[in-house]
Amino acid sequence: MPSSNFTPIRPVKRSALTAFIDVVFAIFMRELKTRFGGMKLGIAWLLLEPIAFVLVFSLMFSFRSAGSVTPIPIPMMILTGLLAFKFWQTSMTALANSATANKALFSYRQVKPLDCVISRALLENLIFICTFYILLALFGWYGFDVRIDDPLKVLSAYTLLFMFGAGLGMTIAVVALKFPDITKIVSLFSMPLMFVSGSFFTADMIPQAYWKYFSWNPIFQAIEMGRDGFFVNLNSQFVNYQYLVLSSLGTFTLGLTLFQLNKMKFVSS
Repeated sequence: MPSSNFTPIRPVKRSALTAFIDVVFAIFMRELKTRFGGMKLGIAWLLLEPIAFVLVFSLMFSFRSAGSVTPIPIPMMILTGLLAFKFWQTSMTALANSATANKALFSYRQVKPLDCVISRALLENLIFICTFYILLALFGWYGFDVRIDDPLKVLSAYTLLFMFGAGLGMTIAVVALKFPDITKIVSLFSMPLMFVSGSFFTADMIPQAYWKYFSWNPIFQAIEMGRDGFFVNLNSQFVNYQYLVLSSLGTFTLGLTLFQLNKMKFVSS
């Protein structure tokens, strides 16, 4: 018998970290294609929606002559507040639906529910960063001063805002295993919450006697902290940093713990 030169191909062994990165990247690309692949105006809408809000509410403030009660330009105030709130809202809703939206992938042994959460978290952060800087560039081109006074404070505020939203999202995902309608209830309350979380006003525009009613809201606290770091002439006394950090870290820890404890229920449900 002639000798054979055939060498069997052995599968390449990957480390756990390499497999994890590959899975997260694959889900990330799938999410990106799902998010924008079928929408020709999907990316444009990310820019048009906040611009439309800024125009409408700037006109409303100009009719009321409200520009004198805040030391920062009204359009920039609305832009920074609205973007921050939308970042919190999309982070919460995206992570709340991350496991159920990718349920078909759990048939693959390598895919875990937490991989879907991480992929969506990366996607939402990337979308926010790109949208944020593109809109700042557009407003700067129009003539507004878009220089950030304290970048570290702004980054810290948005990080805490994301952690608060992500923690709520993972908690909602767990509750939805038993009560699926919880996601509809959360969506119902998200829109009214936008109007009491500082999206269109600063704390200085509220009488200090009412600050105690607004200070319980970590979203308002984070938005105000972000504005305080953004604008050099805004020195907000509203932010309670200890409360904001504890509420964001506590919510994120609770959500992550509940999600991990119930991870097998996402696979089997």
